[in-house]
Amino acid sequence: MFAPPDGFDDISKAHFIVASVPVEGTVSYGGGTAKGPAALLDASQQVELFDVDERSEPYRSGIATLPIPDPITDAKKGVDEARRVTEEIVAAGKIPVILGGEHSLTVGALESLGKQYKEFSILHFDAHGDLRDTYHGDTYSHASALRRCIEVPQVKHLVQVGIRNVSNDPADGSEYDFICANAERITVNYAKDMKQWDIDKILAPLSENIFITFDVDALDSTLIPSTGTPEPGGLDWYTTLAILKRAAECRNVIGMDFVEFAPLQGFHAPDFMVAKLIYKTIGYVSQKNNWIAPQ
Repeated sequence: MFAPPDGFDDISKAHFIVASVPVEGTVSYGGGTAKGPAALLDASQQVELFDVDERSEPYRSGIATLPIPDPITDAKKGVDEARRVTEEIVAAGKIPVILGGEHSLTVGALESLGKQYKEFSILHFDAHGDLRDTYHGDTYSHASALRRCIEVPQVKHLVQVGIRNVSNDPADGSEYDFICANAERITVNYAKDMKQWDIDKILAPLSENIFITFDVDALDSTLIPSTGTPEPGGLDWYTTLAILKRAAECRNVIGMDFVEFAPLQGFHAPDFMVAKLIYKTIGYVSQKNNWIAPQ
């Protein structure tokens, strides 16, 4: 990913390992998430390696990329693959960067991280709460992704950013009521309140170690139409970067995933945007850990 010069993509030396989990098993509107990782890897080849905003070169921290597996059409198998590959990456002392694939995969990554960390929190960017107990009878639905994640014993708190669509259907577990009943573990920052956000207050509930899970539909649908369930009124580019940068500065990022990207043929701007978002997030984490220096 990102076509770093020779030596900076060496798995043994890299601080970040990029792994793809191209699962598409429970999408409920638009499809294409299985094609997301390949599109992002392709687009990343065009991302400028010098980050002029930060005056740094994130690739110098080392970014290695694993081969893309075959498409996965069963959500549970996607969870299993995310668990397997994350366990390998963490055991090697690296930070996993998982490319999805639908959001259902995230719990697999967290289960592996739970073997290495006694506790951690989730910083969740999304248009949707994803806290239904089931959706269409499937407990591993993308709409239940974060419900499964907070069932991981090591997860201390969930902070959601950009939410603008929540269900309260009793047949699916009354999502909104569940959020209200679990306010001590779940903090929701609704996109409608974006103008009043204080980033440090948003991040305050998080424990020291955090996992970032970024559903691309957190971004406004005018920026990212390339997703299965786009929602209007989402995050803009600079607000998103400000939150990610501050999170990396004040917490220890132990892993991240970027999910629900469904590329549109012939429309490359969203591919490039998400690839650059990933690169900048890697850069923020690298700067916090002093793996790269400003120029």
